[in-house]
Amino acid sequence: MAHLDWQPFVNEHLDEDGTGVDSLNGSTDKSKLPLAAATFLDQRIVSGFHQSTRTCLQKVRDAMLHHEWHKAARYMSSYFQAIEDTQVTMAQQHIEIIWKTGTDILHHLPATRMENYNDFYEQMKHLGLNNYLLISLEHSFHLLTNGQIDNAKHQLSMAETWRYGRLSQGQSQRLKLVQAYRSLLDYFAWCDKRNSFSTQAALSTDEMAELDMETVYKKATVNLKEILKHPGVWDPFILCYVEMLEHYQQHEEISKVLKDYAYDESFPPNPNAHVYLYRHLKKRNAPEKKLRNRDLQLSLDRFAAECEAAGMRISTSKSESMVLNRKRVECTLRVGAEILPQVEEFKYLGVLFTSEGRMEREIGRQIGAASAVMRTLHGSVVVKRELSRKAKLSIYQSIYVPALTYGHELWVMTERTRSRVQAMSFLRRVAGLSLKDRVRSSVIREELGVDPLLLRAERSQMRWLGHLVRMPPGRLPGEVFRARPTGRRPRGRPRTRWRDYVLHDLVPSHELMLEYFAILLRSDKEDDFRRALDVSLQMLDYACWKRNLVAWKSLKASINKLKKQCVDNWNDIVGEKMVSRRDWWPAFHFTYFHAQEDLTTDPKLLRVKSWLCRLLFPALPSVITIYITR
Repeated sequence: MAHLDWQPFVNEHLDEDGTGVDSLNGSTDKSKLPLAAATFLDQRIVSGFHQSTRTCLQKVRDAMLHHEWHKAARYMSSYFQAIEDTQVTMAQQHIEIIWKTGTDILHHLPATRMENYNDFYEQMKHLGLNNYLLISLEHSFHLLTNGQIDNAKHQLSMAETWRYGRLSQGQSQRLKLVQAYRSLLDYFAWCDKRNSFSTQAALSTDEMAELDMETVYKKATVNLKEILKHPGVWDPFILCYVEMLEHYQQHEEISKVLKDYAYDESFPPNPNAHVYLYRHLKKRNAPEKKLRNRDLQLSLDRFAAECEAAGMRISTSKSESMVLNRKRVECTLRVGAEILPQVEEFKYLGVLFTSEGRMEREIGRQIGAASAVMRTLHGSVVVKRELSRKAKLSIYQSIYVPALTYGHELWVMTERTRSRVQAMSFLRRVAGLSLKDRVRSSVIREELGVDPLLLRAERSQMRWLGHLVRMPPGRLPGEVFRARPTGRRPRGRPRTRWRDYVLHDLVPSHELMLEYFAILLRSDKEDDFRRALDVSLQMLDYACWKRNLVAWKSLKASINKLKKQCVDNWNDIVGEKMVSRRDWWPAFHFTYFHAQEDLTTDPKLLRVKSWLCRLLFPALPSVITIYITR
């Protein structure tokens, strides 16, 4: 509307002789440069007709800004004279202003009836032939909001048959949109017939009603199928089309439509398309592998959509996909129209991850990097006599050790890996020794005052374990740490997981075992209850837990959980776990001396141990059993 507010060109800063006049103080400043002769002057002349229409439009705007809708309506009725403008383009612009501004006034004007809307829209259709289809769509939407579905369908049918002059590309696209929305109303009619037919089906079989419903279905699907061929976001239409196809059990057609809608490269990226396909596959009981692929694609599409909303995009040249599995599994992921390459290994933040899920290659790679560092520093640092031992050890701590232990918090080390990570070759040369001298590594480290690298790695892994256990729900690393994969294990001995390695090889006597036990006990699975029993028994295998009341209560709680979960064979499960402990646990925990000490220092501990003693060792000598049960 700003294009109507043009004013005739008047130079208010020049007087008759061309001198500049200051509008504030009236001072005159002579220009020091000669003024060039004007090549042309703006000769636009504003007639009284244009001035009055512009003034009327300004009055309409002011009244709308002050919410004076009756006043705005009176001025708008006077503004209708603007359509008599002799300039065709200006008249068309006036008609568009009347349409949009008048609709806004009608929405806010009190006591506006539906007849007023109908009269206004009909008048606009005859005035604005170029916008006939858009006005018809808006008219039908307003009828739909007022529950007049039949009238809305009638308006769309009239717009579908409307023609004016040569059909342009813009009019063709609008016409397809009109046809699509008319098909959407046919879908509503089909839903009504389906509901009425389903209620009458138990009473009688009306073949005419079924035939009528199928006729409406075919009429609706023709235009819906046509509109879905054109690139765009057609979520409401696709849902209606799929629902009708499901009613007639055309599942192959549904799969084809949804796959085309999700993966057609000409369509814009749409995460909802993958949601619809995923739901359809899940409803059809598709294999779990296919569902996982759809789930991954859905998550990737949502991430890409969030990136685009923030003004960023995923770089497909730097992105790759990898599946963690012992056997190769095909997994096709797309970002837009491009397919991400699937790889067997992937380096992220300097750490090498493989599809098999093993860390041996990463550990070997770090050992190789450390060996390269030592070869580089061998002549200039390691064996150089001019450097002091303190300087060499400083280089060892600042360069060699970080290169060797980068990312070691994730390592699961075997006995062979432990010997390789000792890094004694560097320290042995710093001490001026060789393997021929047959000096123990512990002696060399003690002489140099250096802690073992394994101890450093275990401390870091313990520190990271503490972070994981303390993480609140919702943090991804903590959720992965607590997760329990489902499915069947492959044949053979299961691999040692990082959680098992840290909790049961490094810290079986650490206080974090109690938190790990609490996590397992909150689960609802029998396997977790058995694991909780293992954890509580392993804690009590160490002397540091012998007088800990919480540890003994944990053992009692795990047995009670198993009683509730496995009513029949809980005794067999506990007996199997105690087979290796029956010979030494009585002397380790349940002697006369232990009972006397517990009775004097911690009676609560005595009561818990007496309950467990009767359960775990019913054949214990009677004198001890009698004393413990006091």
